[in-house]
Amino acid sequence: MASNAPSEETNSSSDGGDQAAAEAGQFKEATANEIPLPGKKADGVLDFLKKVYGFQYVKEHVEITMGNVEHLLMLSDEYHVKELIFNPCVEFLEVQPKTKRKCNEDSGAGRLVQSR
Repeated sequence: MASNAPSEETNSSSDGGDQAAAEAGQFKEATANEIPLPGKKADGVLDFLKKVYGFQYVKEHVEITMGNVEHLLMLSDEYHVKELIFNPCVEFLEVQPKTKRKCNEDSGAGRLVQSR
């Protein structure tokens, strides 16, 4: 699965290093055909990207479900998409019956939500 999530190819000691590298096209991913995303599932990344880009671009609405909420939470935390994805996922979990919530409390997503 490919993503546009950048990793810096050069090390910069300046505070604006990441942004400057991105603007200069110095990320190795800038020219890569495929970008490895270790530890991530393709369907979770696809749902995340569909939520980020929205219906106007992908013509498909992605509902938050018990099946995708953990992936959406983890990715939205990693890529700092709090308002658009993280908060709606938390709200989704808060209205779930306790039995369903218990399953997620034991997962990485549950620990992530509890730490907020």
